[in-house]
Amino acid sequence: MLAMLATAALCPSAAAGDAEAVGAAAVHAAMDAEDGWTRVLQRDGVTVSRKAIPGLEVDAFKGTKTLDPDVDAALMFSIICDVSAHKRLSPGLVESSMVEGGPVDLTYYQVMGSPPLLPVAPRYWLITADMEDGVGGEAGHKRRRWSSLPLDQLPEVHARIQAEYAGAVPLPFTHGVWELDPEPDGTTTVRYYQVSHPG
Repeated sequence: MLAMLATAALCPSAAAGDAEAVGAAAVHAAMDAEDGWTRVLQRDGVTVSRKAIPGLEVDAFKGTKTLDPDVDAALMFSIICDVSAHKRLSPGLVESSMVEGGPVDLTYYQVMGSPPLLPVAPRYWLITADMEDGVGGEAGHKRRRWSSLPLDQLPEVHARIQAEYAGAVPLPFTHGVWELDPEPDGTTTVRYYQVSHPG
């Protein structure tokens, strides 16, 4: 699903705008709202949609897929919430490290290495995330939200990252959601939302 979203992100869109992010609560509220999403890609059971977020010059993307009843959704969610596992699952990610917190609320950072043969500096993000089980009172409905911290927070962590990864550039902002929603027929609807400024 992540690869599908990356492909969709290459479609023509508004230019990456300035670094002033709209508040995290407003961004998540806009992504949660069902209106405004436009389908841009559908392949291998994944539907990708995009949406303009007021105040941001980059679009949000949403990926949706239905999991068969024999897929262990609880196990999948545990992997999604395992910061240390992200490096193994995301091509190009060279570090994924905890800062503090857990298991429900946590702060961590991730570093994306430079693409091969391209003169692009590494990118990194320092984010806070929370996990919820039983969203809206529905058993088995799980959600993980994250948002980047303001760039002036945890300066010692920024310094450590930049010392280890020469020229690393922080994303001005990133917000997203993983959501696993069980359906009456035994399937699970997976939704992945993300809006990020590439810096």
